[in-house]
Amino acid sequence: MSKVPTLDTELIPTPMTSRLTECTPMHQPNTTSSYPTFTPTVGLKVHSTLPPDRWESLLTHYPDPEFPKMTAGIAHYGARVGYEGPILRIRRPNHSSVLCIPSEISNNIAPKVEASRIQEIHSLPQFYYVSLLGAVKNQSNGGFNGWRRIHDLSCPNGKSVNDGIKEH
Repeated sequence: MSKVPTLDTELIPTPMTSRLTECTPMHQPNTTSSYPTFTPTVGLKVHSTLPPDRWESLLTHYPDPEFPKMTAGIAHYGARVGYEGPILRIRRPNHSSVLCIPSEISNNIAPKVEASRIQEIHSLPQFYYVSLLGAVKNQSNGGFNGWRRIHDLSCPNGKSVNDGIKEH
């Protein structure tokens, strides 16, 4: 009777695992980053449906040993977008598109807050960006199908979050 591998034991070679190992490339596309993908010093923790230690455990045998650490870090602290611009305080009014539909925007955000995907911050840190909210019409088969909330990372022109992210 063959021993079933666990996370604490070595993978037992079989014809199938040998074939998988031969075909597995060292790195998958888009799994390396040119900037730090998370920052543990920010102090905010992210709600994740799969805890960070489970991500690391599930990815134990991934060919690149840094990828499980990166994935667990993102699950724990959130993902950085690669902003490398100046440290600023940016806060601007929302786009007029959301001012016209406040209840729809509130109804759109409420389930995200309840699921801890959006967190309320009671006081702003020393430096911050508050991205503008906007709304665009969703269309289906040429007809109006509700609103889609957007976060405008391209404003203000010349000092936006997108302006501070290097092109690859």
